[in-house]
Amino acid sequence: WKVYTVDLIDVGTVMKERKQGWNQQYAAAARIFNDDLSGQALRATIHMQYKQMFVTSPGTKRGVLASGREFLQLMHCGVVRGKPRMFTYVIMEDRMTFTETGRAMKDVLSKHALLSNAAREVRYSGEFHVQPLGGTGGEHRLVIDNNSGTYAPEKADLPLLKELLLHNFPGLNVEVYDREDPALKAYTKEVKALQ
Repeated sequence: WKVYTVDLIDVGTVMKERKQGWNQQYAAAARIFNDDLSGQALRATIHMQYKQMFVTSPGTKRGVLASGREFLQLMHCGVVRGKPRMFTYVIMEDRMTFTETGRAMKDVLSKHALLSNAAREVRYSGEFHVQPLGGTGGEHRLVIDNNSGTYAPEKADLPLLKELLLHNFPGLNVEVYDREDPALKAYTKEVKALQ
């Protein structure tokens, strides 16, 4: 599976002091972030896996994304092997890291903890997918949420997430949803049914 890292500008300016610490009510996160030997071992394992994800390979591509369209094209408008996919993401101080969510990336510990390299706090995290819009223009919409048990981002910060994405990817058609929103659950069910 592919892992994407996209540099972002002005994260601190847009998100202000907003950061999401690990969710102390979530058992999987507690196992990872506890300061006992078990937690230290899990974090060491995550650090090793994180390093392996970013070993430069012949398929590594570098470039500049100047628009929302280019951002969506980077991931083939959310289609992998001919089928729409869900993606897991984290936003850090200067970047967004994301990967396909699915069989290749099982949630043994925490996908979000892995993508953040076991950071104790992130700027934001969740899942997203891309929806084709009707018409012949080939337009798409990014549907992004705060569905992360590991960090449990605040619903109130969703407008800041949207602002950050629009600031970095002009022209991006993006909708933000809380993880409990019935419309998001319906969208997610549709995507998963097509996988």
